[in-house]
Amino acid sequence: VGPAVGGLLVEKFGWRWIYLFRVPLAVLLAVGAAVWLRPTRGSERSFQEPVWRALTPLVLMAALLALLSNLAVFAVWLLVPYYLVDVLHESPGLGGLIFLLTPLGTAVAAPLSGWGADRLGTRGLVATGLAVESVGLFLVSRFDAASHIGGVALALSLVGLGQGIFTVPNMNLVMRELPRQGLAGGMMLTMRTVGVLLGVSVASLVFDWRQRVTASFIIAFRDTFLASTVICLVALLVSLIPMRST
Repeated sequence: VGPAVGGLLVEKFGWRWIYLFRVPLAVLLAVGAAVWLRPTRGSERSFQEPVWRALTPLVLMAALLALLSNLAVFAVWLLVPYYLVDVLHESPGLGGLIFLLTPLGTAVAAPLSGWGADRLGTRGLVATGLAVESVGLFLVSRFDAASHIGGVALALSLVGLGQGIFTVPNMNLVMRELPRQGLAGGMMLTMRTVGVLLGVSVASLVFDWRQRVTASFIIAFRDTFLASTVICLVALLVSLIPMRST
């Protein structure tokens, strides 16, 4: 919902309202958490095993895949809004609705992927998600000033679908391997955050370098997404390495 609301806020009221809009939501969430959430206690047994013993090759692979996938996809969040508004000349409101297709694709695919992981296993879905994400990123790398909005919508949807297909079974791999659920969730969130931070740095560096060399937004944009596609394909190859669960 964020991209659509953000685009409308920018169009109607200006960029400051993107941040002001969040203040009452954050306050309501904090109050709700204080009122409704109750403390929970983990079992004593879950704290007896050393952390390093839980870091099996399969867990480390899943963590690396989360990092690489988020590194690759963050170029979408960083550059596509500028492409929609400055190159295709869409309004911020309409641009936000188009951009909504990426997180919407993730939201649609994630529960279906979770259902599939329970019945079909996880490794195949992890690879499938990364493959779909790679195709979406490659299609984004073909965008130019004459791209049809339908093609743009398809590419952004595929990126989101790939992320949704990938994320749930990849998390499931870690949850099955680690008896300590808090550790599993914390580690995967850390990998996602590190991937986002690296994604900002890598996408910014590649885009800035190519734009300085070519003096073209479109060429720099396309080369950045080619780099993102390569990173996602590396993740796909890693996911195909045979490993056994402990």
